Amino acid sequence: GERVEWRKRSIVRVQCCVRIWRAKRQLKILKTEARSVDHLKSLNKGLEIKIIELQQKLTNQITQNDILVSQNNKLDNRCQELMGLASFYDDYILLRKEMEEVKTELKKEKEKGLSQEEEINKMKMELINVNELHKQEVDAFTEHISYLENQVT
Repeated sequence: GERVEWRKRSIVRVQCCVRIWRAKRQLKILKTEARSVDHLKSLNKGLEIKIIELQQKLTNQITQNDILVSQNNKLDNRCQELMGLASFYDDYILLRKEMEEVKTELKKEKEKGLSQEEEINKMKMELINVNELHKQEVDAFTEHISYLENQVT
């Protein structure tokens, strides 16, 4: 009778305490995981800043590249003028050499620009992947927290 009722109530109390303890422990774990999500957010921000810097660098190199192309065109024109004048042959040789150096530098700048563009694209893909991972983790944490809140109440 009374003793059985008392035992049932005691068992229910112990079960309730165990459930509360487990929920608190799970909440602690989820808070730790949420801090790791904040770390992913900061990494994400760092990648975004790096992409912006690389895009600015690429823009600067494109501008420099345009300047070099313009210089190359001017040198080509000058060489054409000098070829018609035998008395300026020495100048022609020097200008030709300068033009080749500018072409070489232009080629290097183009290659450099392409490699940076590839790096930007790679970083964009990494950023997209990190964002997707972050979104999936946040969705999973939100579902799990809702589930635990329902379990506690």
